[in-house]
Amino acid sequence: MKFYLKTGILLVILSGMWFLSLAQDPEGTDPDDLRERVESMRVAFLTKRLSLTSSEAQKFWPVYNEYREKLNSVQMGQRKLRRKMNRGLPVMSDSELEDLADRFLALRKEEYVIQENYHSKFKKVLPIKKVLMLYKAEKEFVKTFVNGAVGRPPRGPRGPGRMNR
Repeated sequence: MKFYLKTGILLVILSGMWFLSLAQDPEGTDPDDLRERVESMRVAFLTKRLSLTSSEAQKFWPVYNEYREKLNSVQMGQRKLRRKMNRGLPVMSDSELEDLADRFLALRKEEYVIQENYHSKFKKVLPIKKVLMLYKAEKEFVKTFVNGAVGRPPRGPRGPGRMNR
């Protein structure tokens, strides 16, 4: 019981430190430093949400870190293509746009394949209930920390700027 209390207090302290560091200098933040801080916050958030035993944690984190590395690589490629499409849309030819769209779709497929492969790996190291909790917690993390840290309001089920009826 004391272990969980200490872990909870540590997570609260780390969360507070992270938010304070973001508030100090949002303009001059090094992207790599910010990425590292977000990843450490993700680890703390997931650790708390999944309530991993020490045995589960030893097996889970190496697999999850490998998963995040591969996923981040694909997502960075998607962001680069999105920026290229946004800048070039008015001036690019149809064939150039088609090439960009095809490459973007290929990256989306690659992202799906990674998720599918790691779903099997997660099931080998965690009970299925915790695998599903992981997926839910990842979405909550993005909604809570990443969208909030960048200053965007989290999107609701009906999209940004729409009232729920």
